[in-house]
Order: sequence, then structure tokens, then C-alpha cells
Amino acid sequence: MREQRDCEEIMFVRTTATGRSVGSERGAALPFALLVAILLGTLATLLVANAVMENRASVDSERHEGALHVAEAGVEAGVSQVLALGMENSQATTGHPAPADDEDERAWALAIADAVDDACADLGAVEMESCVVETAQGEAVFIRPQDETGRPLPTLYGVGYVPSKENPANTRVVRLDFGAGDDSWMANHAFLSAGDLRFSGAASEVLGDNGSVHTNKSVRNYVYSTISQSLTWVTAGPSASDGSAYIGKGEYTSVPHITARGLYTSQSAAELREKEEWVDLCADGFAYLADPEVENPQPCEWHPNRRLDSGEHGWQYNGGEWRVTRDVVSERVYYVHHRDARIAGMGGPPGGGGPGGGPPGESATSNQFSIIVEQHPDGHGGSFRGQGNAVVEPHFPGIYILADGDVTLRGTKEATRGNESLIGAGGIVDLSGNYSSDGIAYVAMDATRESRLGGNNSITFNGDLDIADVAGDALRVERWHDL
Repeated sequence: MREQRDCEEIMFVRTTATGRSVGSERGAALPFALLVAILLGTLATLLVANAVMENRASVDSERHEGALHVAEAGVEAGVSQVLALGMENSQATTGHPAPADDEDERAWALAIADAVDDACADLGAVEMESCVVETAQGEAVFIRPQDETGRPLPTLYGVGYVPSKENPANTRVVRLDFGAGDDSWMANHAFLSAGDLRFSGAASEVLGDNGSVHTNKSVRNYVYSTISQSLTWVTAGPSASDGSAYIGKGEYTSVPHITARGLYTSQSAAELREKEEWVDLCADGFAYLADPEVENPQPCEWHPNRRLDSGEHGWQYNGGEWRVTRDVVSERVYYVHHRDARIAGMGGPPGGGGPGGGPPGESATSNQFSIIVEQHPDGHGGSFRGQGNAVVEPHFPGIYILADGDVTLRGTKEATRGNESLIGAGGIVDLSGNYSSDGIAYVAMDATRESRLGGNNSITFNGDLDIADVAGDALRVERWHDL
């Protein structure tokens, strides 16, 4: 019995000890679980906060970049006024004296812009001194200062507010220094870009006596494409060289600031209107033949009896875009007002009809037309896209395509056959696909964005292109400054 009691006591002690051990483990697990939960909660909070910060940084970056484009839109409005009133016209200034040498230009421009209230809409060129320009991304103000004698200076400031001037989340200030255009402008580069250039595609070629490529910014992705003369840049570029062509750092080159409206008001345009070879393709979807008897005309302000049907001009209006058909009428200049323009599927062998060929029995080069595309002040429209095969001679002297926006060309073979002319973009030029041209000089005027030469391109440019009666109606861009 004694042994049995001793055994029971031992078992009781063991059972009690075991029970305490399990309880102790359970008690210890609770703080550990709480600690894990706290750590997971903290980690989740940090991840959410980081995502919010990244998203905010992305939004801020987009607003910062958007404000730059808005500020440039303000400068463009100022350029339009200068072109309308003349370089030396005292009315083409806001009346503000230029900032002093020791004055903060940015602060000076912001103080003036913040005080501006009037909107530019519905104002004539004379009244449009300093006013608020509305764009799709925000609002801008342009300022043209004067010297101590009241003479307007060849300088424009643009102040951009995003999303609005009243409630700006981001503000940018840019300055444009410009000069008067000469009587003519000479293109001595096959491809000239004010901004960065991406040069890709091993089969890309730039040939001819003046087959040079130049950018006032940097070149990237150069992959041993063939350039007969030189590839030069100002800020940065590749170290590789191909053959005898010069590949290296170059000097800053003046880029012309040729606008659609500048061409519209030129003497060459007046002569073409007098011969009834000028057609306005308007934002209302109708096309009008210009009236040679109207003095100082404005785009698309023609009498309804000058309206043309599609068979008389060969374009179609679709979704806010004017598109060339195969039956486009030759020996015309087509002015696209505040809309985009496009050539698509312009195939056809010589003598096959349509813009890719000529009338049956005639050569492919018998088609002559030029396309000029004006951008709306708020930034929409103004771009040109081309694809397919086209063989065209320019009808506006020295101008094949001039767009205030971007020019994008895809897979267009033999755009011209030795007829020297300009393809110019107020924005960027983007060439890719199986593209070739002979006698065309390309100019991209936007200093803030990247143009592209890619694909299997072949550009032949054999001489200097002298475009008369063009630069005198435009400005010569000397330098852009981001303040």
C-alpha cells in the first residue's frame, strides 16, 4: 500500500508538472504571436507608405514635366504674336523692362506672370500682350521684355502652371532667345535635331555630299550605322566610329523656328493662292479653295462658295484627322488647320494613279503637293504621320511637309526623287521601318524631346537646301533656357 501511495504521489507530481509546462508554453506563445502580428502590421504599413510615396513622386514628376511643356506653349503663343506684329513692333511687348543683371530671372518672371489675369482666347494679336494661354495640361503666360528705351528685346519668357494658374501644383519657367530669320534659310545637314537623338538600326544610312547628322543635345544607341559625312552632338554621344565619317562632339547649331502660320503669311503662299493652288483643310471637316482676292487672309475664313468636295481635293476627314486618299489632286498646297494629317497606304507603281504613282501613262514623280499642318494654341492637332509608299514632288517652294507638331514616317520608300525640300517638325521627327528619301533635309525643332532614326532607313542628301522666302517670316532660335 505504501508503495502504491508513493507511486500515486509521484504520478501526481509528474502530472502537475506536465500541466504547468504546457500552460507555460501556451503563455509564452501569446507574446510571440503578438510580436509577429505587430511586425507584419508595421511591414504592411511601410509597404503601403512606400507605394504612396512612389506614386506621389511619379505624379510630381509628370506634373514637373507637364509644366515644362505648358511653359513652352506660352512661348509659342508669344512667337505667334511676334510673327503677326513683326520683330520691331513696340506693340509686340508686354511693356516690362528686362530683369537687371543681378536679378533672379525666375523670380522676376513669376512675379509678372502671377499678376496676369486676362485670358488669351478671343484676343487679337495687338491686344494679346501678356495673357493666360490655356492648354490641355495647364495654363501659361508669356512675357516679352523691353530695354530701357522701350524697344522689344529678342527674348520671350514662358511660365507654365499645372494644373492651373489659380491652383498650381507645379510651375516652370523657360526663356527663348531668338533672332530674325534671314531672307532665306539654308539646310546643310541631312538630319538636324534641336533635342536628343536616338540613332538605332544597323541598316540606317545617311548618304550624300552633305549626309551629316547633328543634334544640339545627345546621341544614344548608335550602332555602327553608315553616315557619309559626320555624326555630331553637343552634350553627349557614343565613342564608336564607322569608317571615315567623323563621329564626335560638335558645336551648337542654330535651328530654324519655322511655323505653319509663318508659311501661311509668306509671299510664296500669296502667289500660290493667286494661282488657286492653295487648299485649307479645316477643323469643321470641310475644305476650301483659297480666294486670291482676299488680302491678309486667315486660315479657313473663306466664303462657303469656295468649298470643295472630296473629289476636288482628294482628302477625307475622319475622327478629327485629315487623311490623303489615292486620288489626291496634284499641284496643290494643303494647309491643315488645327487638326492632324496622315498619309496611309500610298502605294502604286509609276503610272498607276494615286499619290504613290501618277496618272496612268505618266511618271511617278508627276504628283506635286506639299502639306503644312498648324497646331491649335491649346496643343492639339498639328502633327503629321506617313506610312506606305509615296513618291511626291513638293509644290510649296522648298517645303514638302511642315508640321507644328511631330512628324512620324513609317515604311515610306522614295519619298521624293532628288527634289530638294524640307520635312520639318516643330516637335520631333521619328523615322523607322523601310524608309528612304532623296534630296530631303529633316529638321526637328523641339529641344526638349528625343527624335529618332531607326529601322532600315536610307537618306540621301547631296547639297545645301536654300529655302527662299521662308525664314524671313519665321524666327531663328538661338537658345532655350530652363530656369
